[in-house]
Amino acid sequence: MPYLGLLLDSRWSFEDHLERQTAKMSAATLALAGTMRNLAGPSYRCRRLYATALESIALYGSPVWAGATAKNRKIQRKIAAAQKIIAIGTICGYRIIGADAVMLMACRPPIPAAAAARSSVYRETKERPTGEENVIRESRKAM
Repeated sequence: MPYLGLLLDSRWSFEDHLERQTAKMSAATLALAGTMRNLAGPSYRCRRLYATALESIALYGSPVWAGATAKNRKIQRKIAAAQKIIAIGTICGYRIIGADAVMLMACRPPIPAAAAARSSVYRETKERPTGEENVIRESRKAM
């Protein structure tokens, strides 16, 4: 069942959602590949901008599904394969470069790690008191 752009199932596994997102990311990557030639193509800054935009497709809703990807190796492999294609385009590399090496050269964190970081930031900001609660806590500390 789609809800706010996320595909939800009865098990809350997010496997269908992440498969759809990696397919979208791969299609967008291939569409941009024609504009990013290896020789005399866009600058590194432009390629990095494209990579960030493409990875944001996969990271949509990451605070919700970050925990589910930590256990699912199948999804991690699919995300890593799609992200490797993006990183190769970022560094003007070729497909024979290993996934870990190309990710290091492109200075890109793995998407599951970025999703976990976004999830922890979301949890911290959600737990932080805001507005009236913050004023009440500060006034209690002052007493």
